[in-house]
Amino acid sequence: MTTAIQTGLLFAYAEPGAAVSDEEFNDWSNHDHAPRRLTVPGFHTALRYSATDSLAPSYLALYDLAAPSVLASDAYKALGAQASETEKHMLPRLANLNRSVFELISTTYPAGSAAPPPNDAPHPTPYVLVVTNLAPPGVAAAFNSWYEDEHLARLATVPGLVRIRRYKLQSNVQLAGSRSGAGSKDPEYNFLALFDVTRDDFSALPEFAASVDTEWSRKILPQVQNTNIRRFKLHTVVQRAEG
Repeated sequence: MTTAIQTGLLFAYAEPGAAVSDEEFNDWSNHDHAPRRLTVPGFHTALRYSATDSLAPSYLALYDLAAPSVLASDAYKALGAQASETEKHMLPRLANLNRSVFELISTTYPAGSAAPPPNDAPHPTPYVLVVTNLAPPGVAAAFNSWYEDEHLARLATVPGLVRIRRYKLQSNVQLAGSRSGAGSKDPEYNFLALFDVTRDDFSALPEFAASVDTEWSRKILPQVQNTNIRRFKLHTVVQRAEG
């Protein structure tokens, strides 16, 4: 049986802040919050990451969804009413918990490699590079044309790449604290590129820098706002809750 391509992504930045220790935050995330979401039909995977760039937010969670509409389902909405006492105690104390829902635009693999069968996602890589941008309405079409028709092909040659996924923002909700909580750097965005990579220095490589050394890049990028590049390493592959 062929499984439909997962076109949705739940993307959550988190910064525990002074009131919550990393140990407490990770225990809640790994054994309560994230596993409960995997009980919802349409949630396929849950991966948690910690920052390697010494910036905040310090944590990232990625949930592959069958479609963005999964978050409109009764099963997902019921999670709030079913929240554990631990979660109810945790959320008001977090410095930042921001949730975005995205829809897939495209998937790119390294130059010269064969794309895997639909939905045959690679195993989680040790690192992920996150690039967010804010393209104003009058710029978005040109930005996407540049990204899809030129930029991705150049990025596909950078050593260490396993996969690039591009997404368009569907919704954003501040669940706790603020986007600047505890020094968080989380500017507004409407496009996301996720790079599954095998090396933490991926964005420092000369090939990565060369990917924007073109006339088209120099025309488009000054029109794009809030470009933010973050580096994370895999922290936890969350397992589904039992029972």
